[in-house]
Amino acid sequence: MRKRTRFIEHWRLMRPRQWTKNIFVLSPLFFSFAFLEVGNWLPSLIAVLCFIALSASVYIVNDINDRDEDRTHPRKKYRPLAAKTITSSGALLQMAGLLMFAFSAALLFLPMAAVQVMLAYLAVQAVYSFHFKKILPNPQFKIRPLPRSNFELWIWVLVKNGS
Repeated sequence: MRKRTRFIEHWRLMRPRQWTKNIFVLSPLFFSFAFLEVGNWLPSLIAVLCFIALSASVYIVNDINDRDEDRTHPRKKYRPLAAKTITSSGALLQMAGLLMFAFSAALLFLPMAAVQVMLAYLAVQAVYSFHFKKILPNPQFKIRPLPRSNFELWIWVLVKNGS
């Protein structure tokens, strides 16, 4: 596979269309008028980037986990792992890099409480992905994890308060 094509497949694996959800980390910045203080912008943007990397790594785990089922799905069969345009080992390396970036940036630039919220987010997602997702066979009745925006709000509050 050409390098450009491989890059595009790894980019698709991170599901960039889903990243808009991570903008909610910034909503308290606006609603509290804290955006007027320039010092609030950098930590908030770092938190958004951390959450983009974190959520992308969760999508990768789910795609690895569901790749065999996805191959028989009319739309999901085109995802990189289901279509076999990326190997599972390549996806795992990408996930590890995203997690290293997210936690390194958080440890360097955000309060420790933000890192703890990120760990809680991963724990909830893991329980959902490896347990609750498989309990009920009908997708419309599946249990959903806590809304991501709650975690994003917590991260922003922690970044803002520095606690």
